[in-house]
Amino acid sequence: MRETAGLSIQDASDRGGLSANSWGKVERGEQEPCLLLICGLAQGLGISADVLMTLEERPSGNSVRSRIDDVLDLCRPEQLDLSLRILKAIYEQGTATTNSSDKTGS
Repeated sequence: MRETAGLSIQDASDRGGLSANSWGKVERGEQEPCLLLICGLAQGLGISADVLMTLEERPSGNSVRSRIDDVLDLCRPEQLDLSLRILKAIYEQGTATTNSSDKTGS
């Protein structure tokens, strides 16, 4: 999530009030985070600890849907609303284009 947000370990740890060393250990799976560390990680990512703790662990993959999900996990409610409107507009544009080419190709 940190990389998806475009943050270096140093930037994220500074924002969360943590050491870069601790942040890196958690990312590498070398350290299980305590509640205080979870709160710092969430603050560093700009999300609530509740959101961070309830994220499902997904299999690592580089699918487009997985990357979109990662970005949406970082969004505030107003950003989610805007994202939905943008995605709907993209879908509707694609549908209109497909329908238009179906009519001219027949």
